[in-house]
Amino acid sequence: MRRLLLIDANNLFIRNYIVNTALDFKDRPVGGVLGFLRSLGELSNLSQADEVICVWDGENGSGYRRSIYKGYKDGRKPIVPNTVKQYGLTPDQVEFSRQYQNLLVRKYLNFTPVKQLEIKGCEADDVIAFLTNHFVESSNMMLVSTDRDYYQLLRPGVILYRPGSKAELLDASGVIAESNIHPTNYALYKCLLGDHSDNIKGIYGLGEKTIPKIFPMLCDSERVTLDVLKQHCFESVDKNRHYKNCLDNFLVIETNYKICQLYEPPLTMSQISAILYNLEEFDSTFQYKGLLEECKEDSFKHHINLFGLWDELKRLASSVISE
Repeated sequence: MRRLLLIDANNLFIRNYIVNTALDFKDRPVGGVLGFLRSLGELSNLSQADEVICVWDGENGSGYRRSIYKGYKDGRKPIVPNTVKQYGLTPDQVEFSRQYQNLLVRKYLNFTPVKQLEIKGCEADDVIAFLTNHFVESSNMMLVSTDRDYYQLLRPGVILYRPGSKAELLDASGVIAESNIHPTNYALYKCLLGDHSDNIKGIYGLGEKTIPKIFPMLCDSERVTLDVLKQHCFESVDKNRHYKNCLDNFLVIETNYKICQLYEPPLTMSQISAILYNLEEFDSTFQYKGLLEECKEDSFKHHINLFGLWDELKRLASSVISE
C-alpha cells in the first residue's frame, strides 16, 4: 500500500517562520523558508512517503465558517517572529517578510515532486480531510500539523505527526489515551469544550476532564450524533446541572459542530473537481538545476545545508517514475 504524506503547509511554515532567524546573502530573514524545507526533508524521511502533498489555506478559506459564526478566528494576536527581537523589524517589515518567505517556499516547491494544493474558499484542514477520506482505502497516510482538529481523521492507516520541541506521533489510541475521547467523536468534544484559538465558545462549566465523565459514550468508536447527545442530556437532566446547561445552549453546540466537524468537509463539487484535477495534472519531475538557479538568484545561500531534502526529493521523483 502506498504511503502518503499530507502536510498542513501554513501550519508548518508559520512554526518555522516564528522561530528560525536565518538570513540570506542580502541579510533578509529567510528562516521560514529554510526551516520549512529542512522540516520537509525530515518528514519525508520519517514517513518514507511515496507521495507528498502540501496543502495551503485558500483565498477566503474561512469564509464558509464565518458565514455560520461571524466571530470565527477573531481576536487572534499578531504573529511576532523571533526576528523582531533579534533584528528589530517593524510591523510592516514583519508582514512583508512573511509574505516574501511564503512565496519563496511555494516557488521552490514548484521545482520539486512535492504537490501543492490551494483551493479558493477552502481551509487546509477541509482539503486534507477530503484527501484522507478519498485515499483511505488505497494509502497509509501521515498527516502533519499541530492542530488538534486533525484528531478527527485518525483511523486505521492514518496517523498524525505533531511537530515541535516535544514532537509526537499519534494514532487513534494515542488520542484516546490523551483525552479519553475517540477520534470519531472528537468534533463533538470540541463543540462542548470550545476552542480559544478559533474563538469558539464552548458550554460553560465543561472542561477536559468533565466531558468524558458525563458523556462516556464519546470514548466509543461509534459516532455519536447530535440527536443522541441531546437525548442523553434529556434522560440525565436530573443527575447533573451540566446536562440542563447543554440543553439550554444546544443551539451553540449545533453551530459549533457545523464549524468544527471534518468528517464530511463542506466542499462544493467545483472545489472537489479542482482538487482532483490539480493532483492528476501535476508534473512530478524534480528540476534540480532549475531550483538551484532560483536559490542563487534569490541569494538563498542555505540550499547547501539541505542535502537531506535533496536526497528525499530524488527518492520521491524515482517513486513517481516507478509507478
